[in-house]
Amino acid sequence: MVWGREVAVGTTHGGCRNMVFREAAVKRRPRMRLHRGFQRRAERYTLRLLAVALVYSGLMQCAIAQSWQALPRAPIRTDRHEDVFFIDAERGWVVNRDGEVHRTTDGGASWQLGFQEPDAFFRSVVFTDSLRGWVGSLFSQYPLYATTDGGITFVPVADLTAPVPTGICGFWAVNAATVYGCGTYEGPARLVKTHDGGAHWTTIDMSPWAATLVDVHFVSPDSGFVVGGRGAFPHQSKAVVLWTADGGVSWTTRYLGSESGLWGWKISFPSRSTGYVSLESGHNAPVFLKTTDGGKTWIEGDFVNVREQGIGFATENLGWIGGSPLTTYRTEDGGLTWVSDPFGRNVNSFHMLSPTLGYAVGRTVYKFSMPTVVSSKSISAVKGVFR
Repeated sequence: MVWGREVAVGTTHGGCRNMVFREAAVKRRPRMRLHRGFQRRAERYTLRLLAVALVYSGLMQCAIAQSWQALPRAPIRTDRHEDVFFIDAERGWVVNRDGEVHRTTDGGASWQLGFQEPDAFFRSVVFTDSLRGWVGSLFSQYPLYATTDGGITFVPVADLTAPVPTGICGFWAVNAATVYGCGTYEGPARLVKTHDGGAHWTTIDMSPWAATLVDVHFVSPDSGFVVGGRGAFPHQSKAVVLWTADGGVSWTTRYLGSESGLWGWKISFPSRSTGYVSLESGHNAPVFLKTTDGGKTWIEGDFVNVREQGIGFATENLGWIGGSPLTTYRTEDGGLTWVSDPFGRNVNSFHMLSPTLGYAVGRTVYKFSMPTVVSSKSISAVKGVFR
């Protein structure tokens, strides 16, 4: 059957002005009417699908919104803070070259100057619980200070065994009893350790293996890495990564650079197998190190600026490098490519608590947070639209 309608067509150029013809070329079917109940169910189902899409869209936007933010009430410097350490998501400490120890108990929302030693250059900080911790100093009478009240007061550790280090640039706390420290960036190379929670400290002369040491990372009470340089600092220095499996009695060279004028600065292991080391230099081609076999072998990767210092990775692929005075750079592919991520300047230290939470220090204190992708509340919201 053919359905049609009459259409009047007018023209302004001669011919019939009111030509009428029947549209018969197109077959049309009568409009089908949906059952009213079925139509309402379809509309409700469409709205529910839309609600699910909106919920998951919001979740994905939260997952993507990973970011570093300068903490608005954190202490600000014209140069930089040297180091940061958090015992958990709320309680942390920051140190700088003016001998200051700033502390927070609310995740960085507020800060208090807990302690100051005007004659000290505080370079590093570590805690084993909310009360017991240590700071390392440079260019002062005592290279090590201890606290037992959460950083309100510190006292010098005066009984370090010889050869006493001239400073402590980096710490690693394995557990409540075992803590390692190393220094200094310009030498001589020393390692300090305690196996009784700081009651006694032992110094190890590292000069047979390195001229300078900057950072330390241990995977067990007896096994770990130190990084620094071998050769006269700075022009003859070659970056070195050392490994021990006997608490520092003996060391194996896991990496030794071929180029002079470079030295290891900071270590970051986002997993047991994957780790990174930043290499500082004043003039050489920028390079960082990466391992994917737990530190047995290290490969060099290209970076975009020679002034590397702080390095921190949230996951095996997502990480940052900062330095002085450059801005911060980010990689999302394990160091294959780097892009500017200018959340902070002069960033010298990162402390990652998890893949979704971390802190860093440069001219101020920065906090990294990334919401979890799916929460129980969100799942309930999705389920609710189908009830």
